[in-house]
Amino acid sequence: MVIIIDEYGVDLAKKNKRFLLRNGEKQQQISPFRVTAIHVRKACDISSPAILLAAEFSIPILFFNYAGKVKARIWQPYFGSKAEIRRQQLRYSDHQEGMAWVCARMQDKVAGQIKVLEWLSQRIIGQINNLSLTIEKINHLKTGLLQPALKPAEIRVLEAQISKLYWQAYFRTLKKYQSADKRSRQPAQDPLNSLLNYGYGMLYGEVEAAVLTAGLDPQTGILHREEYNRPAFVFDAIEPFRPWVDRLVGEMALSGTIKSTWFDQQPQKVWLSKSGKKEFIPAWYKMINTATRHKGKRIKRKDQIQKLMTQLAQYLLNDFKDTPQ
Repeated sequence: MVIIIDEYGVDLAKKNKRFLLRNGEKQQQISPFRVTAIHVRKACDISSPAILLAAEFSIPILFFNYAGKVKARIWQPYFGSKAEIRRQQLRYSDHQEGMAWVCARMQDKVAGQIKVLEWLSQRIIGQINNLSLTIEKINHLKTGLLQPALKPAEIRVLEAQISKLYWQAYFRTLKKYQSADKRSRQPAQDPLNSLLNYGYGMLYGEVEAAVLTAGLDPQTGILHREEYNRPAFVFDAIEPFRPWVDRLVGEMALSGTIKSTWFDQQPQKVWLSKSGKKEFIPAWYKMINTATRHKGKRIKRKDQIQKLMTQLAQYLLNDFKDTPQ
């Protein structure tokens, strides 16, 4: 489990070789054997014995900013299996198995995008035929990701073709509710893209935390190669989870929840305002903590992220063999 401190007034201490989590009159003792990470999202007090207990059991303590990005972390000084995991990850990043892993994540992303379009077709009258044609085209392109030994350039071409179809359909379908013509990143040029960008930013923080918790190196990328001070592997790992944000923003648009006061706007530049963050961030956390069907079980979305990263780390540590290609 992950201990999440996201309320003011919480303190974390140690008692009887267990973590003691206190919030006013409420107290909870938690065995360190059950804890995989500690996420600090609001100001709190953590005692030095609690920090040492976390270090003893190789439990990372991660500190997040208001946008959900990891800004600091506390580790034990002895890396143990983490060093071996990262050595294997470096080999994996240059191995065809690594590229196959990226292709599988891209397939997951496209499957999620198709689900978003199918959901939109059910919610909006008169869009079934238009979206069905787009879904058919995307499914056809998706088969290209199944080809063996794809090169990075080939993956990027397929990704770009699929993304173009997806975003055209997404924005066209929602235009009646929130006007946007195309994907715009930094800066966003309209409210819809502003929400998407902010939601992805928070998702990056969640994925990076899962990567670090699993002992993986966030900077050793596969499709996204290393850049100075850039978490390239996080860019690889985030892909299958992006459609969650697309669906959340789409739900807000269709329900009429989005207000003009949520945004600070200049010509060709739109940012989420303080009041917008106050509304969007709780909705985002509700989404990431919601359990959905995943491989036959109902699992919280944030736990699905951690499970994927932990499975990869265990595979690298126990099963991956860097054989000649």
